[in-house]
Amino acid sequence: MLALKPSIKAGGLGLFATQAIPAGTRIFTEAPIIAFTHPPTPFEILTAVEELPLADKQAYLSLTYAHDLDELPTYSLPEGLSDISADRVKQLVAIFENNAFDIPGSSSGVPGAGIFLQGTRIHHSCLPNVSHSWNKQLNAKVFHALRDLEKGEELTISYILPFQAREARQRYLLEKHGYVCQCVACDREAIFGRASEGRSNEIQDLHVQWNGSRGEGGGWMQEKVLCERLLELVEEEGLRARCVGNL
Repeated sequence: MLALKPSIKAGGLGLFATQAIPAGTRIFTEAPIIAFTHPPTPFEILTAVEELPLADKQAYLSLTYAHDLDELPTYSLPEGLSDISADRVKQLVAIFENNAFDIPGSSSGVPGAGIFLQGTRIHHSCLPNVSHSWNKQLNAKVFHALRDLEKGEELTISYILPFQAREARQRYLLEKHGYVCQCVACDREAIFGRASEGRSNEIQDLHVQWNGSRGEGGGWMQEKVLCERLLELVEEEGLRARCVGNL
């Protein structure tokens, strides 16, 4: 169903559909090779990577990271580990921070993090065609098609929360992932991209109005009008399948 191939749009390797995939299909399920129920320390990341089977360790080391190692801080390690180079620790931490997915944490409101070797090969789009979520029964991530996928189409997920304006999306992706998004929603030269920017800005304004109406007791009729307009914009943006639960 899937193949790992060079991605022309995003660079590096991406996941591509080798057959048509209907909307709603569970494309794959994946357990993490490394998982933490809390934000890990550099030492914990180092230990977890060194304990991986050789094939998984090599796969981990093949993952990319966003920033030059010289830009990263030097991490301190416990005594007895002075033979491990500072750049080695920086590399392992940078790979983790650039590729980890959130998973449920042990503390309320504080997520854990895990590495999913196949999932991390899925590139970003502000208009993703795949969703991912944690399945606690399977103790794994599940990835579903948000819409019909064509044979040969690259799978994409979103690295950001929905409804952010273009500038906020671009800034976060560049700072966190060293990535300049060139998806259709970010392309100001394209008709859809220009319309998308206007919709994103209106969605932000409507959220402010929504919160104001609830705080000031604006009444159910006003909230109904705002909600209907939000749904219209989400539908036009092509994000209904992903985003309705976030309204």
